[in-house]
Amino acid sequence: MGFNKERSLNNAEIACFLTGVAAILMGYSVYSHLKSVQDANNQTKKPPSKSETKIEDSINLKSLAYLMQSPNANIQSSAAKIVLERAMSASQLCSIITACGEDQPMDIRSKSLSSLQLLTRKEGNKAALLEAGALNVLVDALKCTDSDMKEVTQRYVAVAICDLIQGSDINKYKIIGMGILESIKRILTSKEIRNNELKYWTLMILYQISLSDPLPHILVENGFVSLLAKMARLTYGNTNMPKFCMQSLVRITANVDVAEAKIILIELLEYDILELISICLRGDDVELIYWAAGLMHEFVIKDVAADKFRQIRGIHTILSGLLSAEEMYVSRVILRTIKFMAYGQDKFLQEMVRSGMVKKIMHCLSLNDDDIRQWAVLCIHVVAGQ
Repeated sequence: MGFNKERSLNNAEIACFLTGVAAILMGYSVYSHLKSVQDANNQTKKPPSKSETKIEDSINLKSLAYLMQSPNANIQSSAAKIVLERAMSASQLCSIITACGEDQPMDIRSKSLSSLQLLTRKEGNKAALLEAGALNVLVDALKCTDSDMKEVTQRYVAVAICDLIQGSDINKYKIIGMGILESIKRILTSKEIRNNELKYWTLMILYQISLSDPLPHILVENGFVSLLAKMARLTYGNTNMPKFCMQSLVRITANVDVAEAKIILIELLEYDILELISICLRGDDVELIYWAAGLMHEFVIKDVAADKFRQIRGIHTILSGLLSAEEMYVSRVILRTIKFMAYGQDKFLQEMVRSGMVKKIMHCLSLNDDDIRQWAVLCIHVVAGQ
């Protein structure tokens, strides 16, 4: 009886205690997120048996708090693991979600939201968190404009939302239905918000939404094309934000019909996107180059401002250099772009021969990639046909 009573904590106690855990474990950096996107976690984990009482269940929270302060990393890690597992029990999770509500004191709410973000990091927790209503309280928190709501707390909220919607179209639809798009727009366009990581993770929510068809249509209807174009320019020099802006724009233009895509591309020209693409192609960030090339590809194949891209200073040298890249995926999009840029363009074709681009294309025929060889053949066919 005493054991059960001890585990029955009120909202404030849970929130305050988990805040201590958050202070130690909140190392969820941009780099770790990007790595997790590339290395999807496919491991399935066995749920703990509810019928068995573990020996660690007898450790009260005060003792765990003391262990969390241990200079021994192993003890500290084990204590944190026990706390996080205990927090996922049905009763405790319900208390944490309740403590994240709008009707709670801001201090308790903020601590609870930070704690909730810790729980979303574990893939095995997501189903229970979603069922308990975590997505609702997180979206409400991101929408909060109360001056007492700290930017760092909303950053944790944005990270948690990203975790819960990644790979789930249903959850993306849910947050759109909850009105998250206005919050995203407010945060990304705000001049008062100084926390760059809050803006980064908010952009990541937008990026996740852009990956699912037909959601790009919703982004177009809500004016996100101009926002992404402006952000791509304003954040140039940032390690990651411009590439996600570019990638989202590519996703949007590639997933709407041609007529609508042309309207979007013409709109992008108003934000000097051509100049930005040219700058990105000359850079040394391979991923940014790829998505800049991908956006150029959308312009060229849809015959929007194709002549302006052909007139970019040193375009043949730039494209030839990119054909030498070790990354096959870059060569694929460059060859497709060259094929459409060259078709029926005598001047462009002559410069292809003079600049040595044709030799680079011929070299692509020897690469061990069927798509690259196919597009190299098509490029050579265009040259030979003229």
